Amino acid sequence: MILALRNGLAEHLAARHFPVMVAFGDERPAPRGAPRQAHRVLLERDAAGDEIRAPVGCSSNPRRVYARFVGYVATVYAAAPKPGALAVEHAIECDRIVDGVLVALHDWAKANGAIVEIVAGRMLAPDEMQGAEVAIGAAYELRFRLGRSVDRTQYDGTAEPTTTVGVVNTTAAATLGALRDEV
Repeated sequence: MILALRNGLAEHLAARHFPVMVAFGDERPAPRGAPRQAHRVLLERDAAGDEIRAPVGCSSNPRRVYARFVGYVATVYAAAPKPGALAVEHAIECDRIVDGVLVALHDWAKANGAIVEIVAGRMLAPDEMQGAEVAIGAAYELRFRLGRSVDRTQYDGTAEPTTTVGVVNTTAAATLGALRDEV
């Protein structure tokens, strides 16, 4: 689900011209001096864990056993575009990006029929950003959960759903060039 989430957020933010890169938490920001975007969103599973509940819905489905709300953390790193920006200007820019991420998360969830619960959000203190590998202006941590159903299914050992290609018709033209002149 995190891959679909990352791709969906990136698409929604790009469609609204937000200059933001969306990456997984293990894809750390580029080191100092490397070309990078001023804004970045890192998605990670929440160390606080998931929440398991009774199935969501008004009718009982014998296959649906639980609703699992998977915890995620989106850390937004942002810097004001002007050189020598004040800390408050970095925070304002970070808030703009966070608002864009929230709208993108809402739109992605609505398009995919997902349930999103915002758990908490907070601006990170400067001492919490000391370990960052980039010079960042401000950072915001957004904790949320995405609901998914836990269904009674048979494990068949496959990974991703696949398909087979039936018949492919192609047309090709070939010439023998030099050999044709000799005949």
